[in-house]
Amino acid sequence: MSEQNKQILRKTFEELLVRGNLSGIDDYIASDFVGHDNSGGIFGRDEFRMGVAEVIDAFSDRNVSIEDQLVEGDKVVTRWKLTAMHTGPIRGMGPTGLPVAMMGISIDRIAGGKVVESWEVTDEAGVMRQLGVMPSPVEAGG
Repeated sequence: MSEQNKQILRKTFEELLVRGNLSGIDDYIASDFVGHDNSGGIFGRDEFRMGVAEVIDAFSDRNVSIEDQLVEGDKVVTRWKLTAMHTGPIRGMGPTGLPVAMMGISIDRIAGGKVVESWEVTDEAGVMRQLGVMPSPVEAGG
C-alpha cells in the first residue's frame, strides 16, 4: 500500500503540474478534499483547481522532481522541486521570461486511491525573489 500511495502522488504531480491536465484533479483529488496552506488557510478541491490553473497559466516548461518520499500509514510526505519559465501573468504581474525553481514539502493523506487531505509548505517568497519582486535577504539587509 505504501508504494501505491507514493505512486498516486507522483502521478498527481505529473498529470497536474507537468502535463497541465486539470481534468486529472477529478482522478487524483477527492471531492471532499481539504487542503492546508502555509498561512494556516483551509481550502477545498475547487480552490485547489484554481491554484493549479494559476500555475499552469503563468509558468511554462514545468518540471517536477521528487527529491524524497516517506510513507507513514495513510500519509505520504513528499519533498519536491518545481522548475519552470515565467511566461504568463500571475497575481497582477506580467510575464518576465525568467526561470524559477520552487521547493516544497507536502504531506498528503490518501484514502480510496485519492488525496483527501494535504498540508503543503512552499517557498513562494523564493519564487518572488527569483522574479525580482522581492529582494533577497542579503539585499534587504537581513
